[in-house]
Amino acid sequence: MKKGVTIYDIAKEAQVSPATVSRVLTGNARVRPETMKRITAVIEKHHFQPNGLARSLLHKKTKMIGFILPDINHPFFSTFVLKAEAHALSAGYTSFVCNTLNDSEMESKYLHALLEKQVDGILFWVEE
Repeated sequence: MKKGVTIYDIAKEAQVSPATVSRVLTGNARVRPETMKRITAVIEKHHFQPNGLARSLLHKKTKMIGFILPDINHPFFSTFVLKAEAHALSAGYTSFVCNTLNDSEMESKYLHALLEKQVDGILFWVEE
């Protein structure tokens, strides 16, 4: 099969509709066990991963969080990020850690970059 296997390719090979493949991937509706087994086998065969960008457009969530910190070497911030990242990951979120080194220009660049990526949340610390 070609590079970049899509949900349509999975559906064709498993002889089901793309909607049925989607239901298996999201777990939103019941699918007959034999059909689910067939779809799952094709997904595993091709190491298929759903397109995160497409999902974020559909659900209007990126499942990403940004941390903008003044100094990651500070014990408070490093401990906080480790705990917050673990919690976010367990909830299905990816984290971006942005270390500004107390530079306001870097803070601005990171803030714009995270907004451009449409992250679901930003934790922003500024030292005075």
